Amino acid sequence: MKKAIIISSLLVLVCVMGIARAGAVKVVVIPLGSEVHNLKNIITVSEKNGDFTNLINAINSIPVSGPDIPSITNRYLIVIGPGNYFTNTNQIIMREWVGIQGAGEGLTHIVGAVSKATFSKSAAMVISAKNATLSDVTIQNTGGLSKTMGLWIDNSTPSVIQRVTVIAPDTTDGTGIYIGTTAIGDSPNRPLLTNVTASGYVGMSLVGNKVRAFVRESTLKGVIHGLVINGSGPSFIPRVVNSKIEGGRLDLHGNPQCLGNYDENLGLVSC
Repeated sequence: MKKAIIISSLLVLVCVMGIARAGAVKVVVIPLGSEVHNLKNIITVSEKNGDFTNLINAINSIPVSGPDIPSITNRYLIVIGPGNYFTNTNQIIMREWVGIQGAGEGLTHIVGAVSKATFSKSAAMVISAKNATLSDVTIQNTGGLSKTMGLWIDNSTPSVIQRVTVIAPDTTDGTGIYIGTTAIGDSPNRPLLTNVTASGYVGMSLVGNKVRAFVRESTLKGVIHGLVINGSGPSFIPRVVNSKIEGGRLDLHGNPQCLGNYDENLGLVSC
C-alpha cells in the first residue's frame, strides 16, 4: 500500500458489563466503502511495501526543478519504517523543506561507511540542510578511514534534529555530530538539537566563528571528549543546556552559553 490509506470498515467493540451477562461483547461493523486517499508529498521507505527500500533513492525522487520542488508552501516528508537500512559508502544529502522521520531510535537504524583521510564535509554520512528536520532514527557511520563523522550541520539554519542517535567510530577523529563554520542564526532560527545522542571519539564538535547552535536535553559521549568547543568572534554563541556530557569537555576558544550540564556521575560540567 503506497502513499494511501485504505479504509474498508470500522470495527467498533462495545463491551457491556452489568447490563447483559458478564463478559458479553457486542460487535458493530460500519461499512465505509473502499475509498483511496493519496497523501500529498509523503514518501515512504520500508523493507517491504514502501515507495522505496532505500532512503537515498527516496530523497532523489523529490523534484529539483519545476512547480513541485520543496518550498515553504510545498514541504515534503519522508517516513521510514522499522528496520535496518544500509547506504554503503553513499552520503545522505538532506534537502531544504524536507523532513525525514523514522519509527524511533530503537526501530529505524541507518548504517553507512563514509570516511576520508582528510577532514571535510565529504567524511560525514549525513549532511543537513536549511529548513530541514531529522527525527526518530539512529545513524551509524562505520567508515574505516581516519576522518569519520555521523552528521554534519553547516550553513543550515533553521534546522531541527530531535530524538536522533548518531554513532561514529571511537577511533581517532571519529565525530558523532559536527556543527561547523557557517551554521549561524538567532533563536529560534538557529540549528536546534533536542534529545540527541552523539557518540564517537568525540561526541559533538562546535567549530568555527559563526556557530550559534542550541543543544538541549541531549547526551554527548566521547572517548576523549564529549564536547569540543572551538570558535571565536561575537557570532560564536552556541548554547548547551541540560545535557549529559561524558568524556569531558575541551574548550579551545569560544564564547558558549551553558546551563545545567552534567557528567555520567551527575557532576556539574561548565563551559
